[in-house]
Amino acid sequence: RVMRRLEPSKAYHNELMDMAEELFFLVNQEEDEKALGLLTQPNKNKPAGVLLICSNQGLCAGFNLGLYHALEKLESSLKEQGIGLRFYAVGKKAVHYLDRRELPIEYKLLKFNDKFTYDEIEDLSCRLKKDYQDGRLSELYMIYTHYAAGATYEVVQEPLLPWKRLSRKMEKEKPPNVRPTLCQPNVAGLIQSLIPEIIRNRTYKALLESMLCEHIIRRIAMKQATDAADDMIDELRGMYHNIRKARITQEVNEMMGTVLALQKD
Repeated sequence: RVMRRLEPSKAYHNELMDMAEELFFLVNQEEDEKALGLLTQPNKNKPAGVLLICSNQGLCAGFNLGLYHALEKLESSLKEQGIGLRFYAVGKKAVHYLDRRELPIEYKLLKFNDKFTYDEIEDLSCRLKKDYQDGRLSELYMIYTHYAAGATYEVVQEPLLPWKRLSRKMEKEKPPNVRPTLCQPNVAGLIQSLIPEIIRNRTYKALLESMLCEHIIRRIAMKQATDAADDMIDELRGMYHNIRKARITQEVNEMMGTVLALQKD
């Protein structure tokens, strides 16, 4: 069910990223200062926001450990640059982990399941958008479990907005000549309205992927536990049979010893 929901979300996400990429190169090509200001960090002296998406329940093996390690790695990297962190936690395990480390949590999302909708995460995406556009955050990162294919998954730590990735792409490759595009009311206005949609869509897609990976890992963990229990039952059954045989043999030997002793008498 989650996988069926993920497919159209991926298609929409790809179209949205293509649009963002085209606008990014258009802004750089035309050197629109107002639009460029929206694509750069609102306030470099402010902390970075980190959206940590973990499981809401247990019994999923080491699903959350990789996420914790990724967070610690990002935390160490940003602290070296003198950048503080604000945390946005999704899932009970994320909240428990941050509370255990006594890290301040700006926002918690706990009441959701695999049937969650856009409306249920609207408050989270609005909070991220508001904190970023109000200049309370210098950057937005998200740490979640990315679904690849089959039972393949990986922990991903990346900027929530695509501008940094596109900047690196432009540094490595010659930027393409983007065709002239009419933007209503203007490029800056379009980017201003596109940023909330990117935050909402990428958050929604990351939650779906994380939920899907959680189900996959939980099924694998339960299968391994079942297989281990079956192996243990087989082992215990073999031990029981060996003990039973040893007792029967001992009783037979005792009876034969008694018979032989009586015959001698």
